[in-house]
Amino acid sequence: MKKLIILTIIFASKLSFACTDFTGTFRASENGNITRIQQVGCESLSFIDPSLSFNLPLDGNYHLRSTDQNSSIYFKVLINGDKLLINTKVEFHDSSSIGDNIATRTYTEASKDIGEEVIRKTSYVNKNGVVIKQEIFSLSKISN
Repeated sequence: MKKLIILTIIFASKLSFACTDFTGTFRASENGNITRIQQVGCESLSFIDPSLSFNLPLDGNYHLRSTDQNSSIYFKVLINGDKLLINTKVEFHDSSSIGDNIATRTYTEASKDIGEEVIRKTSYVNKNGVVIKQEIFSLSKISN
């Protein structure tokens, strides 16, 4: 009986750390672009498409993705329940020339439906915290 209780506790704790798996190859509804997502458990996600490729930990912390003479771009990725949350922030080295129509942060929430389609909602926010654009589109899974 004692062994059964211990096994139940171990199994329940493993389930509590399980996260939704977003692995697959997807076609975007708005432009037909194909993106491959490779997920390693609850540890990291890799995004691969014709124009870019990168791997980010699913730790909820901002990580530098790229930098140039004008700006640095940071990504934060985590899975919260059945939602994939991707936040980006752009830090301009000279922010005095940035207009109100330039997005300095994006907030993306992606969730899977029963048919493995992913619905993605993205808000683009300017330096004053005002949402200047929103997009909602689907990613249709075309293969594992």
